[in-house]
Amino acid sequence: GGGTEAVEGNPASLAVFRRYLVELTGAWDPRNPFGFGSVSVMDSASGGLAAGLAYHLVSVGNGESHRVAHLNTAAFCLPFGQSLQVGLSARHVVMTGSRQANAITGDAGLLLRMGPVMATVSGHNLVDISNPDFPRNFAGALGLITPEFTLAADVRGDFDRAHPAFSFSGGAEWVAGGALPLRAGFTRDLIHGGSFVGAGIGFLVEGGGIDLGYRHELGGSYSRLLSVTFRLQVQ
Repeated sequence: GGGTEAVEGNPASLAVFRRYLVELTGAWDPRNPFGFGSVSVMDSASGGLAAGLAYHLVSVGNGESHRVAHLNTAAFCLPFGQSLQVGLSARHVVMTGSRQANAITGDAGLLLRMGPVMATVSGHNLVDISNPDFPRNFAGALGLITPEFTLAADVRGDFDRAHPAFSFSGGAEWVAGGALPLRAGFTRDLIHGGSFVGAGIGFLVEGGGIDLGYRHELGGSYSRLLSVTFRLQVQ
């Protein structure tokens, strides 16, 4: 819930931080045909109900496997006191190319806050739209969040197959001098296959900031994913 990724991720984390937020993000893999661009807005400061909107344009595959997806997501989060947050989202998917889709699915989640420790459970693509790019899956996560340091881990499970498969991730962030976030993480994905290491750096100023990220696949298709996010924030 550190940014507008909560709109597309676990909507229960929309209200972790109280603020208005606008983000513009782009990512590109120069070794494999994949890229996306997105614009997202989030308001968790106006009242008790937090809300967000996100649009993603995704291009993946090449030749006969190429497809383009337009994802429009609206998410809401309702806190119950200081400890429990419940979130729901709805997503309209339009896909053209080698796979076709024009359907609505969505996510749901719960977040339990115990001081600096947060635990979440969430379900994703809960409405089956019969598209392998949008499988139904479930996740659980545990995080320790302080102003200077964040430590988090999660596990994601796909149970819509003969034998359940899981993906495991962990990461950490240290904010140096209150303005320079430094990040690192690792993922072992047994759902789609592959192991990934990631690193990131950001720069925060009053009212906004910029984040740069890099994800490196160890073996497999040797993907190299670069991303940049521009952020406008009002607290």
